[in-house]
Amino acid sequence: MIGGAVVGLILHTLPLQAQLPPLPSQQDTVARADTTDPTGILLEKDQDTKVRLPVAPRVGVADLLPPRSRILLPRDSIDFMNAETVGDVVSEIPGVFIWRGGWLGRAELPNYLGRGATSVEWIVDGVPYTPMGLDSLSIDPTTLPLGFVERIEIERLPGLLRVHLMLRQHNLLAPWTRIGVARGTYDQALYEGMLQKRTRSGLGLVLGASYTISEGFKEFVGNSQISHGWLEGSYIPSERFGAKVRYRLSAPERDPSYRETGTPSDTAARAIDGNRKDVEARIFLRQRPDILGNQADFIISRSSWALDSTLEQSLLRVGAVASTRAATRSLGASVWYGSRWTRLDARLRGGWSPTERLSGAVEGALQKHADSRTSRWLLLRGGLTLPLGASLSGAWRVGNQVARPKILGDTAQSLSDREIRFAFDRSWVGAEVSYTRLAQFQPVSFYQFSQIDSIATPEPVEWVTASARLAPRQWFTLQGWYSTPRRGEPEGMPPTHSMISAAIRSKFLRTFPSGIFDLKLELAVENWGTGTLGRDTAGDPVTINGATFIRGLIQMRFGQFIIYYDRYNVANTRSSYIPGLRQPTQGYTFGVRWAFLN
Repeated sequence: MIGGAVVGLILHTLPLQAQLPPLPSQQDTVARADTTDPTGILLEKDQDTKVRLPVAPRVGVADLLPPRSRILLPRDSIDFMNAETVGDVVSEIPGVFIWRGGWLGRAELPNYLGRGATSVEWIVDGVPYTPMGLDSLSIDPTTLPLGFVERIEIERLPGLLRVHLMLRQHNLLAPWTRIGVARGTYDQALYEGMLQKRTRSGLGLVLGASYTISEGFKEFVGNSQISHGWLEGSYIPSERFGAKVRYRLSAPERDPSYRETGTPSDTAARAIDGNRKDVEARIFLRQRPDILGNQADFIISRSSWALDSTLEQSLLRVGAVASTRAATRSLGASVWYGSRWTRLDARLRGGWSPTERLSGAVEGALQKHADSRTSRWLLLRGGLTLPLGASLSGAWRVGNQVARPKILGDTAQSLSDREIRFAFDRSWVGAEVSYTRLAQFQPVSFYQFSQIDSIATPEPVEWVTASARLAPRQWFTLQGWYSTPRRGEPEGMPPTHSMISAAIRSKFLRTFPSGIFDLKLELAVENWGTGTLGRDTAGDPVTINGATFIRGLIQMRFGQFIIYYDRYNVANTRSSYIPGLRQPTQGYTFGVRWAFLN
């Protein structure tokens, strides 16, 4: 079916007859100095802002899924929540606890429902983002450039989050620019800039760079800096065909951090210093300009990590992704070949909605790892839309999985994870309750935090999460979530964890009737109880004490120009996310973000 669509596309794009350009008329050989028309140039450039150009379709996100399976966050939502890092975005998901290493720029590693370092899968524009370097088991979200991201989609599976990061695409003839500058306590600074340019012929260029630095604080938290670069060239002459070549650089550099009450040799967070480079080439074919119809993508990527001459790694990956989507059904398949660790990753996905109220989805995966190991699992999902904005959905993931393919001695573990979720959503009130039962599984600890050597294997554990939103007035919103294990005592995160925020928002429509102005005042509270974070090298438990952190935000927006002031640890809490790595008191950042058409 896809092959037929490709052949039809090629025949459709062939010219019917030769067309020769008209002969140029005679022109003056000497240009006049007084022929410049500023008004005409301005009007011409203004017209460029109205000329829309085709962009490449997203990869792997056209699946039809039951309700509440996927959380969509466009750029406006990311800016509205004032997320400083990708970790801030993920922390909004019920059941996520972030292992924070201190002030901004330090490690922020998400743990979802106690499954540890492998509880989150990262995908950047359809390409799996594989951990590399010293931390070869998990991805630190602070090493991902949030300023380059246009949209984030988060799939919730039982015991697993799948995070799709979609970098920005430009669809106008006029060039687009984004600038961001921020400062904060302990000499924290952020500088970012991005330029995107398209031509009528289909050529495109992207230039992006960002740099974050923090001097740390006290004598036990070291300095950190992260650099990002993005260079891309594209040729997209139509909605049905196009090609891209992209180069991305991520260069984190952090000093070690020490326990506040320990000796200088008592390391709490390891140092990291290296460069990761990702080079990708993609060709896509599409039947229709919208999400419906057939689509095929062919991608080749090479990722490399270099740390002086002590550690060098590279991974070549070649993949093909095909999908077809109709109004009530979807079908997709992907095959990836990797040069090391995971040699083969093949997946088949399907979705069906026979009625407006009933929907279902299935996904199967087969992975071949080094040393003759195999992962294979099946995911079944179903959903029912009920009257008055209510919905009921469930998922079951069964099979086996190798959690650490890079560790040759790691074997496959059995999966039998299930989840049921009930939700109610209206314009002024919403709520969601979910019950998740996870099979016994050995979580993977986080390399960054050396004092926690392992996370104990829990018995099958049952989680209950609840979230709610109340907006009695258009200008006021109260929302939050809570999670706790109903049975079992999982390690890796507190036994009780909640986040609550209250926000006041006003557009001052009487003063700004166009709606260009937007003011937001927000106060957020995070709280958790005392529990066990993991085990040290001697096998003794590492306790995390209960704590409460308060964060405040003032944000003003004028069109695409944003000014913000973000205050951390307002209550001067002397606790920490990681034992011995105390959070700074009264830390703050302030800055501006501005996106505009040139």
